[in-house]
Amino acid sequence: PVETQAAAAPAPSPSPSPVAVAPPPAATVPPGTITPREVGATVRAHAGDVQGCFDRARMNNAELRGRVLVRAAVDPGGNVTSAGVGSTTANDTRLESCLVGAFRRWTFPPPSGGVPGNVTYTFIFE
Repeated sequence: PVETQAAAAPAPSPSPSPVAVAPPPAATVPPGTITPREVGATVRAHAGDVQGCFDRARMNNAELRGRVLVRAAVDPGGNVTSAGVGSTTANDTRLESCLVGAFRRWTFPPPSGGVPGNVTYTFIFE
């Protein structure tokens, strides 16, 4: 009698071990930062104030157009401690002082790191 041996199937190769992928490092934000997105959300929440400033200034200048950049310092809680016009092409003191006054009343998100920060926003009137 002839003995036959079944050929052994090759053993399956071991599946590759999963590679551990570290999550991307969190973007580090410098202390005192309030993101443009957060600033924009605050401005949008107060759009009525901005529109009111523009409407009142436009009563004296029907052709009022331009940009007004407002800068503000905020405390660790997001309260404005000082504000002023950084630059303007609108050149309308009534509009500028109204926007600065509005900015002073707003509360922004607390700056990162629990320290004071700065905010800038450019209003565009066309």
